[in-house]
Amino acid sequence: MTSLSNEKQDPLSVLHDARRHIEAGWCKFRLAETAQGYGRPGNSKDAVAWCALGALGAALGIGHPDTSPVGRYCMRALERNVPPGYGDNSFCDRVVAFNNDSRTSQDDILGLFDRTIEAQRGFGFACFRAAAHNAALMVSRDE
Repeated sequence: MTSLSNEKQDPLSVLHDARRHIEAGWCKFRLAETAQGYGRPGNSKDAVAWCALGALGAALGIGHPDTSPVGRYCMRALERNVPPGYGDNSFCDRVVAFNNDSRTSQDDILGLFDRTIEAQRGFGFACFRAAAHNAALMVSRDE
């Protein structure tokens, strides 16, 4: 597994790396977890397990994926592939609800990443790059 700290990383690479984190270890109700069961941010060096969002953070080298345009894009991509009936459709709530549901298994989360990766392969990232560029411009105007 590698952690990508470069914000210009391709979302497909981030999704693949996040999936590898989930393969290594998965948890519920926290972004990441140590071997002793303590909750940590997604990019924690002592984490051995991650939730779906924590794995995105780990892949990006940040604590939570919502602090990055690439992370937010990947969160929305995952959200589109969550089975119906989870969450209230607010930003990332469906992913969190699915990850934390008592019926959800590690294999279910790996399947979510697989469906999302497959959907993104044919999509291309021109739209993402334009949106990320516009988001960066808006942030620089606010400062």
